[in-house]
Parts: sequence; C-alpha cells; structure tokens
Amino acid sequence: MIPKLDWRRFSEATDREGFISDLSAAISGPGLFRLTHHGIDPELICDAFTGSTSVFDLTEAEKRTLAMQAGPHNRGWARLGVERLADGSSVLERREAFNIGLELPRTDPRVATRQRFRTQTPWPAIPGFRDTMLSYYDAVLELGLALHRAFAAELSLAPDCFDPLFVDPLATLRLITYPPGTGSDAETGAGTHTDFGSISLLLTDDQPGLQAKLRNGDWIDVKPDSDSFIILLGDALECWTGGKYAATPHRVQSPKHRRQAINFYLDPAPEASLSPFPGFGKAVQRPQKYVDYLAEGLSAAHQVMQR
Repeated sequence: MIPKLDWRRFSEATDREGFISDLSAAISGPGLFRLTHHGIDPELICDAFTGSTSVFDLTEAEKRTLAMQAGPHNRGWARLGVERLADGSSVLERREAFNIGLELPRTDPRVATRQRFRTQTPWPAIPGFRDTMLSYYDAVLELGLALHRAFAAELSLAPDCFDPLFVDPLATLRLITYPPGTGSDAETGAGTHTDFGSISLLLTDDQPGLQAKLRNGDWIDVKPDSDSFIILLGDALECWTGGKYAATPHRVQSPKHRRQAINFYLDPAPEASLSPFPGFGKAVQRPQKYVDYLAEGLSAAHQVMQR
C-alpha cells in the first residue's frame, strides 16, 4: 500500500520520467512513500543506531547533563513524557529523545548572539558518537535536499527553486526510544500530528508502532523496513505547494518491546517564507517566517516540559 520508489532512477538519471510519475502518484495517492537504494552507507546507519542505543542507556544523572533547555533551542535530551504532539490530548506520550542540529562553531555570530535554534548540541562522552551522528546528519541532509530536486521536477518548477529555502537549515536529527507499553489506554508513543518542516526521513528498528493516515482517511501500520526510508510530507511543503503536497498525519503506538527510531526532519532556513509558490495559491501579504512557526509549534509540544 505504501509505494516504493527506487532513488537510483532519479539520482543516476536512468529513468527520471518514470520516477517523477511514480512520485506524483505517491503524493496524490497515499501521501507518503518509501525511498529505496538511497545511497546512505548501511554501516553508517548501523553505527547511528548503536550510538542511539548508547545515549539512552546512559544513567539518568548522565542524561540530565545533556537535557534540552526550555525555549528555542531544540538540542539535547528530552526525558520520558515531557512532550505532547497531539493537540488537546491528555494522553501521556511515552518516549525519550535526543536532538541534534546543524553544527555551527561557537564563534559563529548566530551562536554567539543566541539566535533562536542556533545553539550547540550537548554531546555525550560516548566515543565516536559525535562523529557518527554528524556524518549521518550530513548524509541524510544531502539526500533530502536532492529529493527536493525531484519535487521541483514533479511540480514543473526550476530545479533549484527550493535551494534558497534551505541555506543553513534548521534540520534536526532526532534519536528516539519508546519503552514497552504498559497496556494503559491513557498512554501512547506519539499522538497524532504532522511534522513542521518540509519532509521527514524516518528509519526504525524491527519493532512496529508507526501508523500513518492515508489521503482517504484510513490509518495503516507502517511496517519496519531497514532497507528504505519512510518519507513523510510536512507542513512547510504543504504551504509552499498550496496543499498539493499535503502533510502526512501520523502517530506511534506504544510498542510491546523497546522501539528505536532515527528521524531526520528537514526543516527550512529560519528566514524561509511560508507562502505558496507562484501559481500554487494566493500570495500571503505578510507570510510567516519558518523560525516563528517552528517556535510556536515546539512551544506547544513542550508545555509539559515547562510545568
């Protein structure tokens, strides 16, 4: 039910027209797809999952030294139950997370002046962890940006039309662990939501739990598949395309066994305008900047953290 798209058909130009046709069908049909033969080194993926396990296996005291600060930072460890993604829900969302953002030097003026979401990741003292995660971050960022070239072709836009929107983006690599559920109806892994940015590139271990809502309103289980990325569409991309690329609602059920996920959220640059491309909807007189949209969304999700 979830289409599989072989990235080599576009990236190696062996069948670009066929890839774009299948991409169009996936977006107008179910609203999500799997990307296979994506070119990310399997050993790097394995190392990223190993590193993810290592950070969550630290002691509570060690993880507290890495804790995400309240406010527009979005870096570091989020303890169990401090986030709520589903609007208006009282259901406990049981997961831990560790967020990694674009690595900028301390001397960068955006870091020095504490611009929103321009801070440094509090790295744990785990050998190789930082290097592995930054290598993974860079590789998936490159893949995600290249995928936007395919979107541009499908939309009949200039190949580089997305480029200005992703200069030093607010993209986040998010390591997540979901503990086994207790069986209570008052808990879940993640409530129903859409992601804030342009697209999300998801990998999981062999444990089920992710569910997505199709365009026809049906919910489906997204079965684990270590050989492909799940690609979900986000709010920013929906805005730019005037709703043609509608954001993908999804949720995570509490697993029977510990579940690990490595999610890459390809969020645009802070100053990126949330206004439809010409020809894709009515122009907005005073479009919102993405950094403001992200700050609002994360503030709502972290209300539990601030209590």
